[in-house]
Amino acid sequence: MQYWSLVAIIISLVVVIVLALKGVKIILIAPVAAVAVAMLSNVNGLAAFTITYMQSFGNYIISNFPIFMVGAIFGLFMDKSGYAQALAQWIVQKLGSKRGLLAIVVSTAILVYGGVSLFVVVFTIYPIAANICKEADIPKRLIPGAIGLGAFGFAAYALPGSPQVQNAMFMPYYQTNLYAAPVLGIIGAILMFCMGMLWLNGRLKKAWEKGEGYGDHEENLSAISSDSHIGFIKALSPILVFFVLNLVFTYVLFPSVDGSFLEDYGTTLSAVTGTWSLVLALLIASIYIVIMNYSTFKGMVLNMFADGITSAVLPITNTAAVIGYGGVIKTLSGFAIVSSLLLGISKNPLIAEVISINVLSGITGSASGGIGITLEAFSEQFIQMAKSVNISLPVMHRIGLIASCGLDSLPHNGAIVTTLAVCGLTHKQSYGDMFVTTCCIPLITVAVLIVLATLGIQC
Repeated sequence: MQYWSLVAIIISLVVVIVLALKGVKIILIAPVAAVAVAMLSNVNGLAAFTITYMQSFGNYIISNFPIFMVGAIFGLFMDKSGYAQALAQWIVQKLGSKRGLLAIVVSTAILVYGGVSLFVVVFTIYPIAANICKEADIPKRLIPGAIGLGAFGFAAYALPGSPQVQNAMFMPYYQTNLYAAPVLGIIGAILMFCMGMLWLNGRLKKAWEKGEGYGDHEENLSAISSDSHIGFIKALSPILVFFVLNLVFTYVLFPSVDGSFLEDYGTTLSAVTGTWSLVLALLIASIYIVIMNYSTFKGMVLNMFADGITSAVLPITNTAAVIGYGGVIKTLSGFAIVSSLLLGISKNPLIAEVISINVLSGITGSASGGIGITLEAFSEQFIQMAKSVNISLPVMHRIGLIASCGLDSLPHNGAIVTTLAVCGLTHKQSYGDMFVTTCCIPLITVAVLIVLATLGIQC
């Protein structure tokens, strides 16, 4: 029965991937697949859905909704205030359209690192990117690869301090914070950025040698304004407010607080410091934007907060749906074989963690889904393995995080599909470059970082 359960798991995973590629929404696929695979494994489908699935689904939302919520609110205020666009336009003007791909990557990275959601940033960046490429006669098909490098690579996953939810997901399991293993993170970010730009510039050079330009595309684009009334410092200030506050909360305020009262809640201050610091810093930074733009936002503030909270519901529900599916999978007898295979691949916890996260991120088409399922199923084993070979948990956090942006970027990934749709391009036209910048390069970077960590770089 155990082997039949394994076959059922594999079949369900294939079906999930195929349906996702065909555009069926994961919120529908996940629960149906969970019930089906449970029944094929001789488990009561109703119990699997109403108990196992919903417990995993609900626990994920309980743990992560505050992060999704304040992140969505901050991203909305950055967008509606014009600060996000002003930052991007300033970078474009300084770098010039001839360095258009670099301008797109840097602009996207700053917005993502500043707290704008991975799923939101493409809507802000694309009109600017399209204008840049049109002016410089850069092939439009290269835009998704450039956005992918800036959004789904070094800024969100490697640079220490990124407020993206994937970074925060490791904190309660490893009792780390957003700045885990900063040295390895910075090295990883430099590697990813340099390799990504080499690839994109090489592709651009070959395109120009063949006489390829922007191309004939039907779209209604407004010209980039060069006289924005929002200065660079003003536009950047909410991001600076967030980072300063996050550092103060993480390393000064909360460590000095008596957290003994948290024993009544079954947790410790060190376990929640990362989450609390992130939530408070993003919330205060959002309020700062409101104060700075009160005359513009007057009468709309409460509705804007509500809109931000509402916009967080769909992304976290989609991710929770995948987590629920994984919660059912890990209770099945066949998963014991998968678990044994993944944990038995290597005695090095970094290799075991990287492979596990990549396999599950690829299967679910989601870095968040892969991280959530992996940590829920294997974090205790990883912690014991890490202690046995003197690998620090911050290193496990950072390398596992970077690993999650590898195979999650397969064609059925929601962010990949959204980016291509917003850009008006197809997988055939642009996915190849996205695959290199968001999948191949992160995997190469992870391999280098594992070597460095094994050699003794533990910070």
